[in-house]
Amino acid sequence: MISLIFVLQNTYKDLNATYFKADHMYQIRALEIPMLCDELGSITRLLNATHAGLGFIDMNDSSELVFEYTTDPDYIFNPIDFLRPHAIFNESTGLFDFIWDASVTILVQDKIKTGKCGWEKNIIVASGISGIILDTWQREYVQWFQEQFHTYSMQEMWYSDNLERFDDKHGNQCHDFVWWGMQSLQNTYGVIFNGKEVGRDYLYYRLNRSEPAPRYLNVSDPVDNQFIKEMYDKYTKAALQYKDNLISKWKSGEFFEENELKVINHLQHQYYYMETNERLFLWYEAKTHIVPGDE
Repeated sequence: MISLIFVLQNTYKDLNATYFKADHMYQIRALEIPMLCDELGSITRLLNATHAGLGFIDMNDSSELVFEYTTDPDYIFNPIDFLRPHAIFNESTGLFDFIWDASVTILVQDKIKTGKCGWEKNIIVASGISGIILDTWQREYVQWFQEQFHTYSMQEMWYSDNLERFDDKHGNQCHDFVWWGMQSLQNTYGVIFNGKEVGRDYLYYRLNRSEPAPRYLNVSDPVDNQFIKEMYDKYTKAALQYKDNLISKWKSGEFFEENELKVINHLQHQYYYMETNERLFLWYEAKTHIVPGDE
């Protein structure tokens, strides 16, 4: 079993470093493990909620790499950090600045971990990929992803009639990192995937078209700014109340006091307010990544 010290010594944050050997060929693997396995594995396993990453096997020397969007090794896990930002009053603007504490980043590891809380799903999706291609992909894709999605955001909003995303607003979590990464490998770098099915988790609010659409909240507007702050204060109170069973309470709707959900959702640097009679759904479906961008 890999010791904690070993894992930390072989986890890298320098995303500009060279990890792929130019004259070697690689196999690409889609990886999954129960989400927050060490902290909440007993709950997330029941919910079929998984964490995802991309694995790479050097076909010349059998060395391994894992790229994943995950919590920083130095971060002390607190599930509330993923549900609400800190509201810090800015005296110069008279408004609150909303700062998210969840320390999530892209990390590189030099081992595909097995055993307890190791990568339980390890699916070969492509082989014979040049290290030159992967080195360029690493530098360009990682930079793009960090610029587009620099704050962790789990809950998307989908219409229930045809599973259409609201306003094409995407969440930002580990499965999104893998999905966008595979899309980039195929569409930009010509990688041909073998058609094996790769799981992708969606955590989303289900919208009905007969109900009012989610309302955009402008953080620069004093009324909206105060409203966001008050809503997240309610979230924090409820989260502390239900902290021992946070994910299952959120999913069932018991996290909220009202029968009708009144929700602030943060997607791609924007805030939305919605009301719905629906609960939060965890949707897991195996997606075939022959064409990664096809949903």
